[in-house]
Amino acid sequence: MKTGDTTAAERQFENGRDRDPNRGEAIAQLQALTPTAAPAPGKTSSHYVDQRELASDPKSFLGQNILLQGQTLTVEHRDTYSWIQVQARVRGRGVVETVVVRFEPKEPKILSRECYRFYGIVAGTEDTQLKFTGAINEVPLVRGYAWEPAPDGEYGIGCAAP
Repeated sequence: MKTGDTTAAERQFENGRDRDPNRGEAIAQLQALTPTAAPAPGKTSSHYVDQRELASDPKSFLGQNILLQGQTLTVEHRDTYSWIQVQARVRGRGVVETVVVRFEPKEPKILSRECYRFYGIVAGTEDTQLKFTGAINEVPLVRGYAWEPAPDGEYGIGCAAP
C-alpha cells in the first residue's frame, strides 16, 4: 500500500484473508481498496440543456445529468446495450439536433419513430454515418439511465417540445 501498488496490495490482503479468515485486518484493508459505487443519478436532478449548445461544445457538458426529448430515428439493440439516434427538440424552437443515447443494459421496449424523454449523463461524442450520403457526423453521446414516452407535437406531427 505504501508504494501505491494497489494491485499487489490487494493480492497480499487476499492471501492474508485466505490464510487466517478470523483476523479482520486483511478484510478491512480489502474493503478500503474497494471503491464505493457512485449513487445513481436521478430524474429530479436532471436539467434541460439547449441541444444546439450541446452539439456545438459537448465537452463543456461532460458528466452533466440532462434530459432531452425527441423522436427516435435509429434504434439498434446490440448484444449488451441499446444505441438510439434521437432528433432532440430545442425548447421554444421548431428545430432539432441529433444526439445519440446509449442504454446499458439494453432497453428493448424503445422503438424507432416514437417520441420519448430521455434522462442521462453526457459522455462525449460519437460518430454517426448518414445512410444515403455516407457522410460522418460527430454528435453528442449521452449514457441513458431512464426514459419515458413523450407526447406528440401539435396536430400529431413530430414530438412536443420539452
